[in-house]
Amino acid sequence: MSKIRITRLAEITGFTPATIRFYESTGLLPAASRTSSGHRVYGDSDVDRLRFIARGKHMGLALDEIRELIHSCGDDSGTADLDQVPDTLRRRIAEVNERVAELSAFSAQLVTSLSAVLSQRPREVDPTCREHWSRALSHPHARRHGDGLLTFTFPSSPALAAVLAGLVAHESSCRWPATILLHCTGRVTVLEVAVADATRRLVSELCGEPEPEDVATSANDGEAGA
Repeated sequence: MSKIRITRLAEITGFTPATIRFYESTGLLPAASRTSSGHRVYGDSDVDRLRFIARGKHMGLALDEIRELIHSCGDDSGTADLDQVPDTLRRRIAEVNERVAELSAFSAQLVTSLSAVLSQRPREVDPTCREHWSRALSHPHARRHGDGLLTFTFPSSPALAAVLAGLVAHESSCRWPATILLHCTGRVTVLEVAVADATRRLVSELCGEPEPEDVATSANDGEAGA
């Protein structure tokens, strides 16, 4: 390949013709020879030079740093290994490590700020979640709170099963989901909920009661399963 047109050079190196012309205009690439008709032609050394530039860009070097490497390597820059000029690489590595440290520190500050904001913001229950819990609690049930669990005992019925299935399905997609265990027998259905604070407040509100203390028992419309 002694005379390569710019379109072919672009195919070989992966640079666009516009980029090749830019590198030529800024001195990263020697001025191309011209044909009698004025077309640019390049040689094997230009291919090597562009590949050298590509390696430098891949390593995160700025064009000015690549230019420094080229000048340091002299006429053999096209085929030289970047390790021939370690000082530039060491300097670049130090700059990158410093930047990484700054970004890590800033990231830690952002995480701390986010945690502070979230801890102060009340966890509101969305209307759909309220609707599902309201439907479930409208069924007769006995309710007990203890050991971090809310336990609801309902008389079993097909209508109740459909309502509780909808509640469980919705909770699984909530932003702050409750952990739910559902036990069904022939006579009663037991719903055990390890609740988030928002769910606990919602249940107390729907039942018209203050937030329950541990080992508190209440009933709605009579004892379930009697």
